[in-house]
Amino acid sequence: MSKVGIVVQARAAADRLPGKVLLPWGRMTILEHIIQTLTEVPADEHILAVPFKDEALLRRYAGTWHLVAGDEQNVLSRFLRAARAYELDFILRICADSPLINADMCTYLINSLDEEYDFMRLDVPDGFCGGLVSVDALSVVATTHPTSEEREHVTLGVYSRSDFKTITIEPKWSIDTVEEYRDLWGKCRP
Repeated sequence: MSKVGIVVQARAAADRLPGKVLLPWGRMTILEHIIQTLTEVPADEHILAVPFKDEALLRRYAGTWHLVAGDEQNVLSRFLRAARAYELDFILRICADSPLINADMCTYLINSLDEEYDFMRLDVPDGFCGGLVSVDALSVVATTHPTSEEREHVTLGVYSRSDFKTITIEPKWSIDTVEEYRDLWGKCRP
């Protein structure tokens, strides 16, 4: 059985909106809200991946999550560092600027894992669920001279290349039959 980790990439600096992950979202920051939401999602590991320079600042928001620090400009290397540290086979990649992340959708995707694919995602708007990517595929991207965009946008190097097998799942989110109920309940609950 594959080991799956949720990895949230976060940094304090951002070109367009510096400090956006620390903006208030209700009674907590956006980052705290995302971590609280995703803690409900059953995964083998929950990891916050941050740049070295933000490690001290963002550590306090990690709570019970593991924290892995790495190169600010090479997010891909941060993900691989997390994968190696916790022996992951697949990563659910989440960006820390997604306050509308949905625990049920993330759970559905993890429970839909098909090891035949290098990358899986749900057909939902960005920010509601991440992408599930194989660590093997990320390792291939990392060793084949990734572009700066592929180092920053971790899964881009997988889903944009024809040599990887990818799928977009189009779930039915409503229930009309017993089978649909069982499928949705079975994939959205631990």
